[in-house]
Amino acid sequence: MQPLLTGDPTEVGGFVLDGRLGAGGMGVVFRGHAADGTRVAVKLIREEIAAEPDFRARFRREVRAARAVGSGCTAKLLAADADAPRPWLAVEFVDGPSLSDAVALHGPLAPPAVHALAAGLAESLAAIHAAGVVHRDLKPANVILGPDGPKVIDFGIAAVPAATSATRSGLVIGSPGYMSPEQITGAGTGPPSDVFSWGLTIAFAATGRPPYGTADQPESLLYRVVHGTPDLDGMPATVDVAVRAAVAHEPSQRPTPDGLLRLLLPGARDPYAAATTVLRDVWPNAVPLHAPRPRTSRRRLLASAAAVVLVAAAATGGYAIATGSPATPQPQPTAAPAPAPEVPRFTGPIDTAAEASAFGEFLFQHDGSVVYADVQRVEDGPTEQDHLTLEDECPLGEPRPAGGCGGTNVVLADVGPATDSIHASDGGFRTLRGHFAVTALPGIQMGYLSVRLRAVPATEVR
Repeated sequence: MQPLLTGDPTEVGGFVLDGRLGAGGMGVVFRGHAADGTRVAVKLIREEIAAEPDFRARFRREVRAARAVGSGCTAKLLAADADAPRPWLAVEFVDGPSLSDAVALHGPLAPPAVHALAAGLAESLAAIHAAGVVHRDLKPANVILGPDGPKVIDFGIAAVPAATSATRSGLVIGSPGYMSPEQITGAGTGPPSDVFSWGLTIAFAATGRPPYGTADQPESLLYRVVHGTPDLDGMPATVDVAVRAAVAHEPSQRPTPDGLLRLLLPGARDPYAAATTVLRDVWPNAVPLHAPRPRTSRRRLLASAAAVVLVAAAATGGYAIATGSPATPQPQPTAAPAPAPEVPRFTGPIDTAAEASAFGEFLFQHDGSVVYADVQRVEDGPTEQDHLTLEDECPLGEPRPAGGCGGTNVVLADVGPATDSIHASDGGFRTLRGHFAVTALPGIQMGYLSVRLRAVPATEVR
């Protein structure tokens, strides 16, 4: 870490900054801490990048997706603000060297560590891609070797919107020597590009040298990637097949991250469990790795501005009625089994007024029945109280009344582990998932249509 420079901020988004961790094409990364002392890494976007057309809309989408990444081998996104004069995001601070620094200081990793690293990074890409994110800049400098395993950083916010070639206004999109051929030629960047970069990163860890060598001019490296072949001599047998498959020139010929795990761990019935074993042989404190949940499809349903109060029941099966103060958050399970019974379903975000109103309309139409809800809501940041409010937008040109134009107010009590239902809250990204019995209450309360939800175990759904 380097000291703050003259002109550097000392606080961003409530995080107090105490030094610089690095700087790149997108912005400057600072170390800081939250009010409770939690260490964070704060990335402050450059002004010229923030001024790019459509950048903030892209930033919001990718921050939202990054919040959904659930991996033991990625640095967790904690907070972000796309509307600040200089947009920023904060992730957990991983106390350890980057892979590039570790190799520079100590040479190539030992074969068991290379195998563990390869498995961990493949799992991280599986989780990143399942959340709808493409890293775009996976390289040794963006892998931190923490005390509990390797962590991928800088995922999801690595490219300038609308860029169609390797450079835009002099800014390199990605890192020469670790970019895929299609990134360089402008043919498009997708999950296969990350797989290509994964192969080069693992090759660097195993051999201690960049697979396409070094050059004074980045154009030379870009030319080698497009027209040459990487130097993969000396690869350990445990990763050789997977790495060579990953760096295929044609994106369609590269395996998926899940496929990488199966190449790394041939014959494993559960490659994620096997990857956990391999990882813990090197990092005993590594968290278990799991196959990522597929990202739910987004429904954009148009409905009248109906508003809803949702009250989820505790595991006892009784109703928890909303009062003047929100329910106290309780520890939540982190996963729920897929719905077995066929019941009416509502799936997708409720981030807009139309989506929230459609959800309310769906619930009211199924009064007295059981439904399966899988909805998500993104707020501006973490909140201490376990509730959220969404107001719709007033018709164009009409003034907003004092009470707003309607919306959705959700108050949730602990649904409990005895059901298949969950209510998870993570840094402003909230999820309500599972089977619920719907009871629509007559009358209007403070302008809101009131609906109660009782969590129902899947085994009891009729």
